[in-house]
Amino acid sequence: TWGYLMNGKVFDLERLTAFRHELHQYPESYFQELETQRRILEFLLSVGIPSEKIRKAAGTGLIVDVSGTGPEYGETKTIAIRADIDGLKMEEGNHDLPYRSKTPGRAHMCGHDGHIVLLLGGLCHLLDNRSAIPSNRTVRFLFQPAEEFEGGALPMIKEGCLEGVSEVYGLHNWPKIKVGKAFITDSAMMAEVVVISIKVLGVGGHVSAPELARNPVFPAIDIYNKHKEMVAEYHSKGVRCQSVLTKFVAGTAANVIPSEANMEGTFRSLELGLTDDFIARFEATVKETVEKHNCTAEVKLTKLYPVLINTPTEADHLRRIAKRLLGDENVSSEGVPVYASEDFAYFTQERPGAFIFLSSGFEDGKMVIHQSDYNFNDELIPIGSRFWYEVMLDRLAPSSVDKA
Repeated sequence: TWGYLMNGKVFDLERLTAFRHELHQYPESYFQELETQRRILEFLLSVGIPSEKIRKAAGTGLIVDVSGTGPEYGETKTIAIRADIDGLKMEEGNHDLPYRSKTPGRAHMCGHDGHIVLLLGGLCHLLDNRSAIPSNRTVRFLFQPAEEFEGGALPMIKEGCLEGVSEVYGLHNWPKIKVGKAFITDSAMMAEVVVISIKVLGVGGHVSAPELARNPVFPAIDIYNKHKEMVAEYHSKGVRCQSVLTKFVAGTAANVIPSEANMEGTFRSLELGLTDDFIARFEATVKETVEKHNCTAEVKLTKLYPVLINTPTEADHLRRIAKRLLGDENVSSEGVPVYASEDFAYFTQERPGAFIFLSSGFEDGKMVIHQSDYNFNDELIPIGSRFWYEVMLDRLAPSSVDKA
């Protein structure tokens, strides 16, 4: 049995689990997390965090500073640990779950309710052991809104959440693998994403007289195929990227030539600077293709979050701590990096930091995030809570703080 399952004066596994279930029932989407913010704030105050150590940020986020109470040691230092707090715009499919979402069209199908509780659990462990951290050392807890869309990280940064911070850390639950493992890399961890939207404009008409029309379907098909060729070329050069056009819509009837064809998809890259190359080449390809067909096009290529890059030293800290907690054999780089994206990437652009996946599956291969029947595995609460506390000790306590 893992020793970190034990409760303390503040750390209460039953209470944390109940709070996770409460959050699960009231999911809120990006920058709408007012009730979530209120519930987290109430929890913080209930465990004794002074209100002057808590401030709101990015509208619905929170920044919380907790310092140690041990004798001062060495240089003043602050590390930051982040949890995302938003839910998804989707319906929950767990109809028999007693604590299923009560908010129509909103659901915690990515486990951010669990991420909140893991960070609160780490905070509770810290409150049980504050004397282990010097009084000139601080943990900054970042409860960040809007990870799923639009991105709350940049507003948090602009409002000073990283001021005075020397290292920043984050995690995501990973339900594809049974709970008890961790996955991390020393460099790219998650992808940069470009959202692709193309509208090809031609001239519609009756199918009996195609010569009088300019059918946009023909250049759209050419663009689709040239897109596939472009991605294949990247792959042939060993470039780490992934791109799929997932939507192709044209026409409304069998006897009508449409006036437009629409395509959408994403381009995802693990290489710095590759999205700029893709955007330039793809825009030129679309322009050349539609002109050959005497059509025009409206192209919108929107960059979302950048590549999430772990800095090697900070990644090694998380790897070492995870191995100590879970065992050497349960920590690896298997299956990472991934082509999903994360706005935690903005944090590691500003400060040394690292992001890790902690497995949360009930069994291997049965669940992924964003499924309608997803549910965060409460077995991860004691593990993840203790993991965050061990990060605090490792980076701030006198016995280990001066490690390379």
